[in-house]
Parts: sequence; C-alpha cells; structure tokens
Amino acid sequence: MMNRNMRKDERAFSGIEAAIVLIAFVVVASVFSYVLIGAGMNVTNKADSAVNSSLVQVTSAIGVSGRTLGLDTNEDGRIDRVVLWIENTAGGTPVDMTNMMINFWSKDTAFTILPAGFTEGKAINGAGDVWPQLYRKSKPRDVREGRWEVIRISPGVMEDYDNMLEPGEKMQLGINLLGKNELTGEAKGISASESFVLELKASGGGAVCSLGMEAPAHIDAVNELY
Repeated sequence: MMNRNMRKDERAFSGIEAAIVLIAFVVVASVFSYVLIGAGMNVTNKADSAVNSSLVQVTSAIGVSGRTLGLDTNEDGRIDRVVLWIENTAGGTPVDMTNMMINFWSKDTAFTILPAGFTEGKAINGAGDVWPQLYRKSKPRDVREGRWEVIRISPGVMEDYDNMLEPGEKMQLGINLLGKNELTGEAKGISASESFVLELKASGGGAVCSLGMEAPAHIDAVNELY
C-alpha cells in the first residue's frame, strides 16, 4: 500500500512540474513577443521621424532663379562679387534668411561667407538684430568682405519685406568673395576660367543649394556665370 501511494504521489508531482514548465514557457514567450513588438514600434517611430525630418528639409529648400552675375568691382581682372536671385523652390515652409551661411570653394580658396550683421562669437537675440544690416538695399559693391546681403526683394503676393523667404517671393543676394581664406589666409576673388562653388545652406537644417560655376575666359566689369 505504501509503495502504491508513493507512485501516485510521484505522478502527481510530475504533472505539477510539467505545468510549471509550461507556464514558464508561456511567460518567456509573452515577454519575448512584447520585446519584439516594442522594438518594431520603436523602429517605426524612428522611420516616421526620419521621414518627417526629410519632408521639413525638402519643404525648406532654396534655389536660384534667373541669371547669376559675377562682378569685377576692383577692376583687377578678378571676380570679387556674385549677384543672384533665390526663391523658395518647394513652395512650402518659409526660410529664415538671417542665419543662412554660404560656403565658398575654389582651387586655392575655402571659407564661409556670413550674413551681414552676423558677428562670430557674439550672441544673437533674434532676427531683429541682423535683418536691418542684412537688408540695406545696398549696391553689390558696398557689401563688406566675407559677407553677403539681401540687396533687393520681389515680395510676391505677401507684399512684405521681412527676413522670411516665403513661397512666391524672391530675394537678390550680393555676395562678397573677398575675405579671410582658410587655405592661404586671403581670398582674392576668381580669376579668368577658374571654377568655383557656392553652397547656400539655410538655417533650420534645410536642403543645401550647391552652385558650381566657372568664370569666363575674359573678365569684364559684369559677367554672366554658368
């Protein structure tokens, strides 16, 4: 009798043990599924964020409208100013012009052309500190070395003249190619038949507008650039 009872107890214990193992498998599987679902949602959220960020950049794009001119204001046979019109190409998000930087490269020159009114190492309280100096309705030859300015605005339907480049608006920029050169210490402009690049990058992570151009074989006071 004692032996039969012990065998029954062993069978009962084995059944409980199997149930515990089964429950453990179910718990582990549930946790694993939760982790996988969480990881999938995280990847989806990151993908959505990346797409949204890309859309913001695309809708903040700027592009060149019309001809680009190179000026020899010093009458030394070198182009020292560039004049061009830009517009909001995407027709979407307005672009704040007060923090736009222009990178300039040539065979022996590389430096960043800053907006007029922007001082390196000095805090800016807002667009109001920069815009009055950036948009002075000045002539291209009056733009300071290593700076660019908005010299004319075609306001479009908005009929305003603020620092935001909005859909339908155009702004004409005057860009001074002279200044501090990171390669040789002094930027002297562009000589005849020399290739160069201007890279316009708006604030807020907008898309970059890169312009590769070449000076003509003979430089006049006013030259069309391609």
